[in-house]
Amino acid sequence: MSSSMDDAFFTFDLFDVLKQDWKSFLNEKVKNTKVCIISIIGKTSLDCLNFKEHIIAEASNRHIFQENEEKERKGSSCEVKAYYDAAKRSMFLLTSGISDTNILMNQCKELENDLKVKSFLEVWSEVHYDFVKTLLMLFCMSHIIVITHPRATFDLSYVYLFRALDTMRLKAVPLFKELLASVEISNDWLQNGRPCSPRVLFVFESSPLSDSNFSMIESRMKQKKPSPLKKLEHSLEDQIYRILRKSRVITNVRFGNSLFAVPANQEFVYIFSTKRYITDFTGFYLAQIRAHCQLAKELDITESKQKNKTSVLGNGLSVLSDSGFPNESDSSHSFVKFLFPHINLALTKGFDDNVGRYPVPAYFELAFAHTWFEVASKLSSIFNEPKDSKSRSLHQTMKTTLDTDVKFSEGRCTKVLPLASAAYQDNLPTHYTEDYHQNKLAHALHVFSMHARGPAVQRYAKQLKEDCERLWKNGHQMCEVLSLTGNHCMNPIHRTDTDNLEDKSLPIMSHCSQIKIVSTCDCGSKQATRDDPFDVKAANYDFYAAQRILCCGTLEKVEFPVFQASCIDSHPARISPIPIPVENEVVDEKAKDSSSTNNSSHGHNLSKAEFSEGNSEEENSLTNEIEPLATDEQSQSQAEDERDEIVISIQDETTPSKDRCLTRQPSTTEYLPGMLHSESKLGLLPMFSSWSLICLGPSSLYSHNIGLQEQPGFIIGTNYLLPWDVTVKLEHKERFPLLWEGKRPLNMKAKKAFRDGPQFNVKIFIGVEYECCRGHRFMCSAPDRVLRVTSTGHVKDNASKITGSDMPLYFPCPCRSSKPQIAQLMRIHVVTPKAPVHITLHPKVQPAPDPCPIFFPTISEPLKLSQSAYWVLRLPFVYEGEHGPFLPPREPMPVSACRLLKGTYNIAEQQSNR
Repeated sequence: MSSSMDDAFFTFDLFDVLKQDWKSFLNEKVKNTKVCIISIIGKTSLDCLNFKEHIIAEASNRHIFQENEEKERKGSSCEVKAYYDAAKRSMFLLTSGISDTNILMNQCKELENDLKVKSFLEVWSEVHYDFVKTLLMLFCMSHIIVITHPRATFDLSYVYLFRALDTMRLKAVPLFKELLASVEISNDWLQNGRPCSPRVLFVFESSPLSDSNFSMIESRMKQKKPSPLKKLEHSLEDQIYRILRKSRVITNVRFGNSLFAVPANQEFVYIFSTKRYITDFTGFYLAQIRAHCQLAKELDITESKQKNKTSVLGNGLSVLSDSGFPNESDSSHSFVKFLFPHINLALTKGFDDNVGRYPVPAYFELAFAHTWFEVASKLSSIFNEPKDSKSRSLHQTMKTTLDTDVKFSEGRCTKVLPLASAAYQDNLPTHYTEDYHQNKLAHALHVFSMHARGPAVQRYAKQLKEDCERLWKNGHQMCEVLSLTGNHCMNPIHRTDTDNLEDKSLPIMSHCSQIKIVSTCDCGSKQATRDDPFDVKAANYDFYAAQRILCCGTLEKVEFPVFQASCIDSHPARISPIPIPVENEVVDEKAKDSSSTNNSSHGHNLSKAEFSEGNSEEENSLTNEIEPLATDEQSQSQAEDERDEIVISIQDETTPSKDRCLTRQPSTTEYLPGMLHSESKLGLLPMFSSWSLICLGPSSLYSHNIGLQEQPGFIIGTNYLLPWDVTVKLEHKERFPLLWEGKRPLNMKAKKAFRDGPQFNVKIFIGVEYECCRGHRFMCSAPDRVLRVTSTGHVKDNASKITGSDMPLYFPCPCRSSKPQIAQLMRIHVVTPKAPVHITLHPKVQPAPDPCPIFFPTISEPLKLSQSAYWVLRLPFVYEGEHGPFLPPREPMPVSACRLLKGTYNIAEQQSNR
């Protein structure tokens, strides 16, 4: 509250007084006389921030709000300053808020953080509502309302504001009645919630007519004709009245329907003819000095009084009054002459501004100052923070009435939300995965965004997400566990016997993808349907163990070492990826092989590689280049040149071998939880074997003329093994192998054998079998070609390409299907010769691109096959490491990505049993 400027008039902050002890303030400052309340609202430009203060100063002919009395606004979007003039029985209420440009700028800076969280309309609606509450309070307590505007045009946004204020006032009248029932006011005031329908005056800050042109035209005009400025004011009055009348903002005042009224026979538009602000302070004071000097020359300085001072606003001279503004009291166009006739009429007769067809007396009441402050205190309690349910309901209703943008947005979003929810539920399966849920949710949000508008879109989109999420988790959520082949479990979300989930309400059931796979037993003689596996044991052991009972259980097989528990409380080991030393050689070999492959020449010339029993890791350096095969006659003539040559170094029994060194015994308390591979911990074995090596019987079971027999599922023309002709050269010349002593080796070349060293030829039949999930089986003759026989039923390929190259682990199935299938390398067929040597298998599989571990059987040494026998090595159905299974690809992959490493096949010396 400011100190009083005089006993007759003073200024104060209205809301600060109402929050404090206003009764003591009235007793000290305000005389209990009837007063006329004039409220000043509207917009101001950035050029003249204090235009509303200038209006009051000019009306009272004095500076009212001193600069040292102005205070900073602390987070308030609206404040009301009051000026009480006891002599003129009037009180001016000056409203400052977001309609003033400088306050709007400061408010926008304060809202930066809120705009990061909410939309602009949501933030703006809160600020706008606080400002409109103050305006509504002034419309319910004022007799005259002055609306200011920077330019001489009517702002059409006022129509929307007036209609919103009128609707809010009508909704607030019942609550006003309850609050004002205890105040001594007239019945009309009590019933309508206000002393009268206030008269609205429009004041415009500047004129579109320039000062010089206006002065020149006014001097030339005859006195009987109105000036151009007066014509402009009358034109604006007509325009404003028509707009307000057509929009039904002003109606009959008697029944309280109209928010405000405009006078019918008095002027209610005023335009200032000169600028009320200084744009160039330096030029202003220079003009003041020049004008003062000029006046001193013409007049006697001693006779001039300080009452009259000169001021040059722009380019002209005008006389300043004590208020500091041009004295227009003597002019016909004066703001004082415009305003005070309305104030005097309010203090005497009151207003009667009915516009209805049938004139009826209007209600008007001048309240005593103390009564008015009591009413203001009652009304301000409503517009502050609501405390009871009625006040909260009123505030919510007024917010809804004011925020038409938000209301439209909410109504639109409420209408579209069921449509988007229906789009989500359209053709919805009983159970579905999270990916399917996200796709359906994206479709629902797309439908919602096509029709929803406004600031409520984000809030209702969040509600749509929550509704869809709730629907999915309420009985429609599918088990998200993937099978080892990459298929989802189709059961509702559940738990298994081995799961330790906190949610014990989930049902217990096993995983099932509802996909059936046709697989073949270990020996390949029987096919059966299996469920899509979800664990390694079911994929690589359980199915084949069940088929072994029905088919190949009696056949000779190689037992792979597995974990043998020595105690009851055996447990899986904690895996730490420590690569074993032997695989470092494999990595070096892979790098060597890749370089040799790039530098290999075209053709069928095979390079030599030495193999020995003590160094089983050395491999054949065989070319993997693919060339068209020759005809049968050419193949027969080039058979000798196409044979691979292998050198065997014969060792004495007394020679120490690293095979006879002590080896580390596997653990009997900890087992490997997955499959054995190059990064597995040393000394651990799995609980079961994922590999199988079975002998079907003697080599006579296979006939190269008719191919494989009693092997179901083979595609016609692919059920043949490939011959591998190998020349075996003995490196040790002093003696023959132990089993050859006393007899001549088979196929021994008589002269050449003893001249170049003992050597002989062996023929081995090899086949790499691929199998798809539908049970189709076929052999490959090269890394990129399926084996095919000629029209006469002959096989013109040999096994050099499959023994000397990396073979793909996955290959496109040649079966005719609408959806192409990917077949997997499942078996290696080997028919050993009748020669006193061992054919060895040392399979190593890399099921994924680098970095990926290499998988191999639990026997680290090469697997030795007996002579003249038919052997079948079954590979794992799935490959699983510490980080989960390596899923089969959906599309064909290059050989370097998933492969069976070359060096799988070898020939070693047969050892004596003595």
